[in-house]
Amino acid sequence: MGLFKRRSKRAKRVASNNRVYEGRRELWEALVKEVGEEQALDAEGQFYDAGFRCECNRDSCVEPLQLSLDEYQTIRSVSTHFAVHPGHEDGEALVSRSDSVVVVYASTSGD
Repeated sequence: MGLFKRRSKRAKRVASNNRVYEGRRELWEALVKEVGEEQALDAEGQFYDAGFRCECNRDSCVEPLQLSLDEYQTIRSVSTHFAVHPGHEDGEALVSRSDSVVVVYASTSGD
């Protein structure tokens, strides 16, 4: 049951992050349409730290992740890759690491 509970927590965080991603992507596309891509790029910073949360297996984790929309999309384009806060790998296979996020592989998508 513990494994099911962990997957469920991860699935909820992934679903929440996907909603954040879709909402921010829609705002970005509307901004580009309204002011053009060149001017929109001046405001690109507001689309970082867009409210993504760590997708680790820890039940009580609420750590924020600093990711752009494109970074999040790239990570989640592989259903078995998850964005976690540094130090939250918890024995999962490492895909990549930066100062602000670690990408791990898990055999289940969490969806």
